Order: sequence, then C-alpha cells, then structure tokens
Amino acid sequence: MTVFAYIIALFFLFYLLGKSADVVVKRVRLISERLGIRLFLLGIILGLFTSLPEISIGINSLVDDVPDLSLGNLMGGFIVLFGLIMGVSLILNKRIKTDGNLWHYAPILIYFFLPFLFVLDGHIQRQESLVLIAAYVGLLIHLYRAYHKEVSTEKRDVEFRLPQIFNDMLIILVGLIAVTLISNVIVRITEGLLVEAHVSQFFIGVLLFSVGTNLPEIIVAFRAWQKHMKELTLAHLSGSAMTDPLLIGIFSFIQPYTIEVNGSYMLFFFFNFVLFVLVGIFYKTGKVLSRTEGIVLLGIYLLFLYVEITFGLKF
Repeated sequence: MTVFAYIIALFFLFYLLGKSADVVVKRVRLISERLGIRLFLLGIILGLFTSLPEISIGINSLVDDVPDLSLGNLMGGFIVLFGLIMGVSLILNKRIKTDGNLWHYAPILIYFFLPFLFVLDGHIQRQESLVLIAAYVGLLIHLYRAYHKEVSTEKRDVEFRLPQIFNDMLIILVGLIAVTLISNVIVRITEGLLVEAHVSQFFIGVLLFSVGTNLPEIIVAFRAWQKHMKELTLAHLSGSAMTDPLLIGIFSFIQPYTIEVNGSYMLFFFFNFVLFVLVGIFYKTGKVLSRTEGIVLLGIYLLFLYVEITFGLKF
C-alpha cells in the first residue's frame, strides 16, 4: 500500500472508531440521566468512556511493541482537547462560564502536564508511573471536595426501568468490542505507514492519532453546543484530559516508555506549555472563557501543526 492509501484507510477507521465510541457515550449519558448523576460526575464519566480509543490503542500498541505510538497519542491529547476542541467550542458557544477559582482547576492542568516533565529525560519509569496513578486518585478527591457543594442536587424526573438499563449496558458492551477491534486494525495499518513515511512512532501519535482518537470528544462537544449545554463541554474535556496521564501511568508501569528528546519534542513541549499557561489565565479572568480566547487557543493549535510539520519533523 502507498502512504496515501494508508492515510485514507486510517481516516475511514477513525471514523468508525468515533462512531463506535459515540454509541458508548450516548448510552453512558442515558444511564447517568436515569440515575440522576450530577453534571460534574457526568463529565468525569464521559471523559473516561470517550478515552476508550486511547485505552484500546494503548493496549494494542503494547502488544505489537510500538509503545511510543500510544505515548504520542496520549500526550498529544492536551493540545487537541484544549487547543482544537475547546477553541472551536468557544467560537461556537461564544462563552462558557467558569468559577474563576484556579485552586479548583489548576490541579487538572498541572496533572496533565506531569508526563511532559517526566519525559524530558527520555524516559517514564515505573516510579513515575506510580506517581501519575496516585495523583489521579488525589485529583478526584480534590475535585470532589471543591465542587460537590456547588452542584445542584435537584432530582431529575426520569423514569427508572431495570430492563432499559440492562439494554443500555448490552449496547455499551457491543460498542466496547467494536472500539477494541477497530483500534487493533488501526495499529497494524500504522505500522506499515511508519515504514513507508519514515516518521517516528511518537509523532505519528501526536499529529495523527491524537485527533483521530479524540473524535468522541469532538462529537460530544458539538452536541453540547447543539443542545445549549455549554458547561458540559468544559466538564467533559476536563474529565478526558485527566484520563490521559492516568493511562500513561498504567501503560508505563507495564512497559516503561523511552523516546528521543530532540528538537521536535522540544517544540511540542513549548507549545503545550504555552497552552497550559493560557488555559489557566483564561479560566481565571472574568470567570468566563470567551470566543476571543477560543480563537487564541485554536490559533495555538494550528500554529503548532504548521511549525511541527514544517520544521519539527526535520530534527
């Protein structure tokens, strides 16, 4: 197969991957609404379940001995989630309210940035993976304490029927199987693409997989805009962002990561650091994320793509 044929096949498979994961997301959301789960917890749950493609690709990457592919995919998630998806969401929604309290939100940003710091020496060792796993649990406790009193406890008028819940769970299981099988095919096709294009596993993950495996997040953000549920976008993207370092911790504990820290990686690090700082500033100022700030976030992502493709891959 030619490089072009590989890319076409991958885009088609990513489309199927996104549709399969979307089935899971919709059913999880339906169960959550029937049980009256709060918006914050819904965002965390959606973030976990929309990370199913990353989980499956991570597992298959370890099995096929291309672990850097998974690491690039997971680390590329931050700039996709908060540059591309959040940027476009803010442009569509015009504004999304925040509480303006960095004490509440900064731990999410810091947690996601930890792997970037760990990789600077070219490795993520098992002791660092344990830090990532333990920090995830600590972050959940922190966020629960920070937000549980601020969320409405009004009961939803939703009829609860056990057969419906069972049906939803069955559909979720089918969706999970589809996600796993499709991701396995994607990893195998990408091995051929790596040989043809002579591009590192890590940056195939950063530039291609990080967008493809975040299709469920893109779908949820678009639907949140359609249904005027602006706050769901921030909660969901935050939940998804929290899941990526957790997965890095789990996978690196199984098989420690080793990558080459070159000029391309340092460009990647720089753009993510800029985005990390900007998201924190935008979250705090005015207690709102605005359309103008969305344009800035999207601009950072597009500039990253241009610089990385034009200059980074040559290092």
